[in-house]
Amino acid sequence: MATKYILTDYVCAAMSKDIYEKIEDGTYAGKISAYKAVVGFGKHLEECRAELQFT
Repeated sequence: MATKYILTDYVCAAMSKDIYEKIEDGTYAGKISAYKAVVGFGKHLEECRAELQFT
């Protein structure tokens, strides 16, 4: 049986409203709209998403 963490569900719910945009230099910026101070950057979209998830 897999362990389920409440915090993981909370983060996933918050990330369901992520906002991403491609920056002029070709990299990506993302933010979780529910939190003004949570931003992530990455060379690729998935890298940006991973940074948001584990910040």
